[in-house]
Amino acid sequence: MMKPVTSKHSVWALMLLILIGLQINCSVLSAFNPSSAEENTPEESLPTEGIPEEKASPSDNAEASESPDFLNCPSPGETLYLGFDHTLTINYEGASLTHILHSGMLNLNVQAAANEGEVAVSSTAPITIPYEMQGMIKDCSMEMAGNMIASASGYCEDGTVYLIITEDWLAASGQMVCPDGAVPFQIPKVGKMIHEGADGNGEVFYLIEGSEGYTSMRPFQEGDGYHTWTLYTTQINPVPLVPENE
Repeated sequence: MMKPVTSKHSVWALMLLILIGLQINCSVLSAFNPSSAEENTPEESLPTEGIPEEKASPSDNAEASESPDFLNCPSPGETLYLGFDHTLTINYEGASLTHILHSGMLNLNVQAAANEGEVAVSSTAPITIPYEMQGMIKDCSMEMAGNMIASASGYCEDGTVYLIITEDWLAASGQMVCPDGAVPFQIPKVGKMIHEGADGNGEVFYLIEGSEGYTSMRPFQEGDGYHTWTLYTTQINPVPLVPENE
């Protein structure tokens, strides 16, 4: 069984190498060894800090010298909401693939914590969010779809929420069209991507007075785009970065 990974690199490298192998020879799927994709996962590739402040909070109209007013952490029994919305482009040796995670909202239950001044935060139940990928691998076009199961846990202290976010990328199916014909395919479950933040304590979200939500964006290391999460104190209908197909 494949072990969960904490780096963005091994999950996406594995998926891309499987697809490139499919483009070369469909039989490679059953013989592919994922260990090569896990060798290039240096810790320094992770961003050392969260997103710039101007991207993080909608209350940017305040003067730079002013400190934001932080809200108190929610009380046990209350709920926070974590929105997911990733749009990424993978570029690798003749391959260009756009990966879209459809928008989804994860409910986070607030509970009492053992440490004074903290409250525990964890998802009440995981949610399933669909994703799709499409693009070109050399002279072949490709499109596929699958699901991701999301969960999160962490804590809140002094108006700051720290969340370890787990994204479990399940099997996908699709079709590759090459000059000599079309080939349907299935990709096995790739594995878990665990986002622990720059210091391992979790991705950081601030509860700010007058803000509808705080967005954390991690640059995608294997191409272009961002892993994007937004933490809300009230339940809303998130607006996806890429419009959903009606």
